[in-house]
Amino acid sequence: MNDKIMQIVRDARLKKVYSQRRLAKMIGLHHSTYNDIENNKIKKVDLIIIIKLCNVLDLDLSYVLKNDMEYKLIDDYFYNKYKK
Repeated sequence: MNDKIMQIVRDARLKKVYSQRRLAKMIGLHHSTYNDIENNKIKKVDLIIIIKLCNVLDLDLSYVLKNDMEYKLIDDYFYNKYKK
């Protein structure tokens, strides 16, 4: 993930006072894997993980995806298909 999207996720995690280990467990990842994601050692993150992060951290998926150009096409698809 890019730096901007990780900053959004990190800020949301800290606001909820979740440790990396706790959040990783909540989304079904090993804590070291989540640490690598948050520290940008893993560049491409599964969309399912992003969805889980958004659900646990109460983040709007379309907002998060708009900040990540890798998922721009997916974001546009979901935004246009499911916008209210």
